[in-house]
Amino acid sequence: MITNYVTGAKGFIGQHLCRKLGVETVKTIDHRRIGKEGLLPFEKFFFLSTYGNLWGHKNWKAVVKANVTDLVYLLRKSFDYPGGTFVFVSSSSVNLPTHTPYSCCKMAAEHILASAHKEDRRTIIARPYSVIGVGEQKQHLIPTLIRSCLNGEKMQFYPFATHDFVDVEDFVDGLLLVSESAPSGIYEFGNGRTVPNAEVRALVESITGKVANVELTNYGRPYDGTQWYCRNCAAKKMGWTPKKSLRDTITEMVTEYEHTAKKVR
Repeated sequence: MITNYVTGAKGFIGQHLCRKLGVETVKTIDHRRIGKEGLLPFEKFFFLSTYGNLWGHKNWKAVVKANVTDLVYLLRKSFDYPGGTFVFVSSSSVNLPTHTPYSCCKMAAEHILASAHKEDRRTIIARPYSVIGVGEQKQHLIPTLIRSCLNGEKMQFYPFATHDFVDVEDFVDGLLLVSESAPSGIYEFGNGRTVPNAEVRALVESITGKVANVELTNYGRPYDGTQWYCRNCAAKKMGWTPKKSLRDTITEMVTEYEHTAKKVR
């Protein structure tokens, strides 16, 4: 029996998950092969494939394919085998008052999973808030602030948006925990507090010892607000506790960035 299937294994969260699981226990599915892939019996299926969560992701067809169409195909294939646990990594953006194509597709996928629930299978929906850490997408706030401080890269900066940050390793630990023992359901992962961009900037500047090269803007994303945080973390009721502080995570990211920069030189 295949122990674990993982889609999106080359992504930010997927790479951390595969390292935790151990590569010898994982069979990965490349997004380009979904639609041609046959499945074998499995213990756990982690669906991490995603597209649309970055500001520049504008291709509607790609958003639907990655988050809905591919899910439906693999879910139907998985019905050939009873048992096993299906883990779908959704997004906290489904809670937003203003929706995006990405959040709409994640909501649709959640409804599909709920309607396709089988008594002989556990179905776990994981909704992480702002996942950060080593290997994070370079377009995101913290990696950009690090480059701005260390390299002088100029960036547009909106100080008033807030995030509920969770370290990627903490999230992966939680994902594994609920995949082991949690009943079917939705599990949100966050620290339960909002951190404004201005505080994040101050932390990055403190850790690097340098000032970010920012151009302040009054324009934020349409869905930015102070109410987007984890209010009812069901994962904590299962025994999950985030271990890393925001300072810890940013320090690791700065150290990794400096180490990589030295290797490039």
